[in-house]
Amino acid sequence: MIDVEQNLITLGIDYRASGHEFTAPCPMHLQRTGREDLHPSWSINATTGLFICYSCHYRGSMYTLIADMTGVTIEQAKTTVVKPTLTQSMERVPKLDIKIKRAEIMPESTLAKYRMPPRWARRRRGLTTEACEAYGVLWNPTDEYWVLPIRTPEGGLIGWQEKGEMTRHFKNFPMGVKKSRSLFGYQIFTGGRMIVVESPLDPVKMRSNGVIGGVSTYGSEVSRAQIHLMTAADEVIFALDNYLSDDAGKRSTLKMVEETRGVLAHVRMFNYTGIGSKDPGDMVLADIEQGIKDARSRVMGERVIS
Repeated sequence: MIDVEQNLITLGIDYRASGHEFTAPCPMHLQRTGREDLHPSWSINATTGLFICYSCHYRGSMYTLIADMTGVTIEQAKTTVVKPTLTQSMERVPKLDIKIKRAEIMPESTLAKYRMPPRWARRRRGLTTEACEAYGVLWNPTDEYWVLPIRTPEGGLIGWQEKGEMTRHFKNFPMGVKKSRSLFGYQIFTGGRMIVVESPLDPVKMRSNGVIGGVSTYGSEVSRAQIHLMTAADEVIFALDNYLSDDAGKRSTLKMVEETRGVLAHVRMFNYTGIGSKDPGDMVLADIEQGIKDARSRVMGERVIS
């Protein structure tokens, strides 16, 4: 994430706030056209740093702007761009539709009857005790269900998902719980790269393999509130179900390409090429690392999937 406003101040650009945009005379208009921009033809997104001049069509990212105005390379611009601290990022996040009534918050004692998942279940899924503790994964010993807490962005408990280990059981509790207003694992995200998956157990599997930064959307549907929470990350890698072999995964990924346009600046898609698994939860560490390393970039919102 980039502190767009502070970077504009540092570059000496006289701007005005207009909704989710900052407007100003195009800072590169004279160099590009030979004349000054006498009107505020230039607009930059206050969250992503993506900009465009509607007169001379100058466009790019904050890195482009810094490079062009200071004469440094794009790589040098990436090291000089001003970024907010994680605390500042969190303060800016959920004023969208993430409000959850105090009455919906459940006492932590509601989970007291559940336990740490047994060793046999953890070994079957390839999960470590540390990863389960970090994500708050619990176990229903009576029915042999995984219990995956659903929390507000601030950490308040509003429900959980139950997922059977030996049976095909899946249930959200309570019915109608607003899981679309949070991300599983968001409370332990510490900044940097965020890897977005569908199933809550997948980021637990990744952490068990030493890959941190995983969060889950609790399913294939991703809400605007969840996307807004993702702005706390410097980079987002979507690892939704394998879009090369799974039609639902392809639809979800294409939808993400469209819905994150102009909201998230640095987005890549997990590369499933040569990987037969459906999602990171089924992969060995080498496949997870390869899919992240070769993740496909999306520049200025353009599609990268046919």
